[in-house]
Amino acid sequence: MIQLQRFRFAALFCVVGLLAVPFGLSFGDDEVKSQSNVEKAAKGEKAASDDKPAADASETEKTPEKTEAKDPTAEWNELSKRKIEIARQLRKLQTEFKLPDTTEDRKKEIRDEFTRLVREYNTEIRAKMGELADAAYQADPKNVEAGEVVMESAYGEGQYQRALDVAKNLLESGGKSKYAGSLAINIAGAASFSLNQFKQAADYLKKAEDDKQLSDIYGQQFVEHLPAMLEFWNKEQEIRSREAKLEGDEQLPMVVLTIGNGKKELGKVVLELFENEAPNAVANFINIVENEDPEKNYNGVKFHRVLPNFMAQTGNLEASGKKPLDYTIECECYQKNARKHFRGSLSMALKGRDTGDSQFFITHMPTYWLNEEVRPESVHTVFGRVVSGMDVIDRTKQGDEITSAIVKFKRKHEYKPKTVPNKKPEP
Repeated sequence: MIQLQRFRFAALFCVVGLLAVPFGLSFGDDEVKSQSNVEKAAKGEKAASDDKPAADASETEKTPEKTEAKDPTAEWNELSKRKIEIARQLRKLQTEFKLPDTTEDRKKEIRDEFTRLVREYNTEIRAKMGELADAAYQADPKNVEAGEVVMESAYGEGQYQRALDVAKNLLESGGKSKYAGSLAINIAGAASFSLNQFKQAADYLKKAEDDKQLSDIYGQQFVEHLPAMLEFWNKEQEIRSREAKLEGDEQLPMVVLTIGNGKKELGKVVLELFENEAPNAVANFINIVENEDPEKNYNGVKFHRVLPNFMAQTGNLEASGKKPLDYTIECECYQKNARKHFRGSLSMALKGRDTGDSQFFITHMPTYWLNEEVRPESVHTVFGRVVSGMDVIDRTKQGDEITSAIVKFKRKHEYKPKTVPNKKPEP
């Protein structure tokens, strides 16, 4: 089921919004109500109107008539036609509203009709098309309009590979919807960027730019940063290639996080730690993982902040009922060999420069704005990366927790961080 609040049905939304202006209309209440019902449907919950009182038992005893399931493609096409018809009716109403001989009584009728059509679109057409999009696209991968809904929803939910696969299919099919012909190439570029596929992202977005189809919402934000990220990624690949050849005690430390939600285990995440570039952050991390005091390690610590298309943050000992650290560690992100932020980077959470403690986050996408070159006033120390289990991080929600953290491998020396004692508050 697609989470409908994440996609736009781009142009019709724009049409509705623009047409509403001369009418002095606001559809905020209708929109909120429709989204609330849609969200319930997306979660599989019953709407309030479905909760029938027991007194209606005589109605339920009747043998229900069997209804044949409609073909998703046919049903989608019916809804699509109605959507286009609504757009035409709105334009017609707008034109009539502006005519000098339109009376005030007629203007009131036009407002009422406009409201009714928008409500129909929000509560019936848009919602039902969202529910059908996956099935309609699976039944007909050449259905560009359904594919765009699936693609945009997948991207909004951080399912970058799914979004990219659908975008590629739409581009290869050569089809274009009436409302969002440039959407596929922009999301192909944005999803490629999010997957660390920077060369491919550059190719897609360059074509979008050349064709004057670059989207402010999706493609534009990445174009400026692509050259630098491509350069950083090439250097990162060289470093990873050298690291893969390390043997014996020179190998990088590794930690395994098991993530769960109290009911079930979500999976395991294997982290490789960048001891060569961020030795103190790594020492601090391993020291907490191995702490035998259950009040001072990561076991049972929740992910207290998860922002889709950004990162999943955890490690707040105090928020999970444990003892906070009585120290901080200095940043290691301003040195020349500092590693950069990509998808799957393990990085220190901060409250300001040199305020590292037990908190850390794992990025869903390349967070270029956390690199020194983009925002020198807000840089974070990258001290590791996910080598397996990125799908687990993608599924992790706020409130999930680290059920266990263990060191899989470490070098043969003591891991004791250099620390700065927390300042005691003045009396």
